[in-house]
Amino acid sequence: GVACSYSLQSDGSEITDCIMAEPGMPVMPSPEFDIPSPTYIEALTDCTLVLLKISDVQNKAQYNPGLATLINRYLSRAWHDHYKTESALRLLPARDRYKWFLEEYPGVIDRVPHSRISSFLGMSPITLSRVRANI
Repeated sequence: GVACSYSLQSDGSEITDCIMAEPGMPVMPSPEFDIPSPTYIEALTDCTLVLLKISDVQNKAQYNPGLATLINRYLSRAWHDHYKTESALRLLPARDRYKWFLEEYPGVIDRVPHSRISSFLGMSPITLSRVRANI
């Protein structure tokens, strides 16, 4: 399935800051494990999620090197993907951000609300519509 994380601005509007569409991808609302998250998670399509209590995972990883390695791989990949995404969203013009989205998230454009995609790409829904019409 496809999920997203979003934050609320002071005026109540939502900013989509992450879209998760790859099976097995961790859906984490915040890198801080011991405080309430400032972001929300929303399933945009039917999803199967497994909820893990982080303290239980940390305790098990302490005694299981294989699990610790797996966690490190997931965290490393998540950091890499986040950095790549942030770079694209900050550096590319609107048209190129949309093309990047189509390549990185194949098929998602037809499965989720375009308002979420435009928010994620840092553009208004009208701009997204215009970009789509020109491509």
